[in-house]
Amino acid sequence: MEAGLHELLLWLEDVMRIGIVELSQMEEAYWTTKGQRLWDAKCRGMANLLYSLPGAFRQPDWQERVLDILGRLHLAATGFLKRDQLDPLIFEDIKTFAGIDQKKDRARQEKPVKDQWLVLGKRLGKIDSVNSQSLWLYGHSSKRFAHILDYKFGSLNFDTKLHPGQSIEASMQFHPSNYPLRCLTVEQQFTVCPYAHPDGFEHFADYLTAYAQALGRNPFLYQFPAIIKGLIPMQTTKGEHLLVDRSRAIVPLHPNFDCHFELLAVSGGHPIEIFGEWDGFSFQPLSVFEGAGWLAF
Repeated sequence: MEAGLHELLLWLEDVMRIGIVELSQMEEAYWTTKGQRLWDAKCRGMANLLYSLPGAFRQPDWQERVLDILGRLHLAATGFLKRDQLDPLIFEDIKTFAGIDQKKDRARQEKPVKDQWLVLGKRLGKIDSVNSQSLWLYGHSSKRFAHILDYKFGSLNFDTKLHPGQSIEASMQFHPSNYPLRCLTVEQQFTVCPYAHPDGFEHFADYLTAYAQALGRNPFLYQFPAIIKGLIPMQTTKGEHLLVDRSRAIVPLHPNFDCHFELLAVSGGHPIEIFGEWDGFSFQPLSVFEGAGWLAF
């Protein structure tokens, strides 16, 4: 890994000398080779980020996106090589960003957090033959989010069987981090409990402040959860979809979100409450509060 990161830093220095405009003209094979070098060096998380650069160059705000990726790669590589000078929890976040798997045994050493948890979001994914399940929960008393990631090879029979809208009593053990989010459940048999409505942000600007504070503790957060109230889905005359908060601030939607008309139907032109993920540039809705519970997309 150290050899791969030293090579990455040399490449980043070259990028700063030649400029990112010239970098934008590189063919797909160039990125495949660069990403494979990091992948072979066991820096798989950083390799995946490098693979995302061609897509970042195709965005309207490509300068900001590309510099964000390059900056995080440089920060992580430098931090890893100077790990003896870092707080152990910060180094845990760098290892996770680099692509070193978080060990369940390490999380099981942490003190459990017992709470009433509301399941807010669920997302399924697949890479080759490996299926993934991403679950977001919110603790009623602890006021904190919990992120459960499950992986299964060739199967969708995940260990954690939860669905958005459920409210359970359970204990969670969080992986070591300077801003803990990912966790394990202590038990697999959950006790269903009465629904408790969570707190949400009244304005998008307040959420961005919380996001900035979280980045101050862990600069490598790429999916940051949020419950935002008072959002109105809108469609522009050009057919673009977006969200507008109570202060008339625009919340850009993630390009992969394709349930625009479902959002419009739930809203009916009125403010609604949405849970989703923010990646620093756009918002990915995962569920919406409707009536007495949460509906998943």
